[in-house]
Amino acid sequence: MVSGPGELGDMGDLSTRGAEISLCIFPHLEELVVVDGRAGLPGRPIFEVMQVDDVFGDRFFDGVQSDFGDLLRRDERPFLKMLALPQELEGLIRMHGLRAILSRLNGEPVSMRDGEMPNVAVLILTGPFLTLDAEGLRKSLTEMFGSQLQGQHLVDCVDIVSGLAEEERQATSGGRPSELTSLIRGDDTHYATLWQSGEGASPE
Repeated sequence: MVSGPGELGDMGDLSTRGAEISLCIFPHLEELVVVDGRAGLPGRPIFEVMQVDDVFGDRFFDGVQSDFGDLLRRDERPFLKMLALPQELEGLIRMHGLRAILSRLNGEPVSMRDGEMPNVAVLILTGPFLTLDAEGLRKSLTEMFGSQLQGQHLVDCVDIVSGLAEEERQATSGGRPSELTSLIRGDDTHYATLWQSGEGASPE
């Protein structure tokens, strides 16, 4: 989904309008694909296949653990503090997760202050999306990444994502018919909301 203005609609609207970075998540695989279309940066647009363990390593977990400890120790009314923890933990995971991905893209640690989060689109390749035939999947992916990549870069990215989607298809029995639509619209909180930027992207 596209965070901020221009959220994606139903399964027929898979463009990444307004997104600077697109993430392709395969829940059962060890890889994720990142498309970086940020304008004005050297070497962009690019796409990269990343190993999950390489992205979410000790630095990621230590950062989340440290900030979560600070949240627990805040001097606030105890019940209000406890009620707010799930949302604030979600924000921490989102912030540190995106920071870890950007650090891999940039080749150096990244520190982001409030308001510096790029707009991110997330595609969870699961359930009904994996029921598309090969041609339909490639067409959808081409439409999705067409605003960020061109030429051979676009072809190569679609080839890789399609191949990983086939591995994901073999690793899972599929999901409920409404699952993809919920993910794209932001109704499902299991994966997608971890990556949305915008309101609540960074803890106070």
